[in-house]
Amino acid sequence: ESTAHSFDDSLQILSSGAHDWSTRQAWWTVNPSWQNSTAAIQRARDRLVVLGNDDGYAVLFPSNGDLAQLAVRPERRRRRLGTRLLHAAAAFAGKPLRIMNVDDDDEGIARFLEQSGAKRTVRQIEMEREL
Repeated sequence: ESTAHSFDDSLQILSSGAHDWSTRQAWWTVNPSWQNSTAAIQRARDRLVVLGNDDGYAVLFPSNGDLAQLAVRPERRRRRLGTRLLHAAAAFAGKPLRIMNVDDDDEGIARFLEQSGAKRTVRQIEMEREL
């Protein structure tokens, strides 16, 4: 696949088939929702693109601009890599990104997304019923 997209040249398109998911999952602060889990991403029929480098990655579905996962190695955070990944994903998709099912318990990602200019458009409430 061509890497001729105009985004940060320190990032590259990573092969999703050869992607080391288990190592990258260790970078997560919280687990993604089931819709954005690694298993769900690997089963997806839509084409996905993994952008990143040895310190961080983003999983994008370019057809609709859905950003399924974004993670940066903990010791490499606060160095603008997450911001560069967001910009690269948006450039690759050619449209605004949709970031769904962000866990309210992860204050770090919520603060990061807000500082990056993300606007909350929907708030989802999870309901449980005890039997």
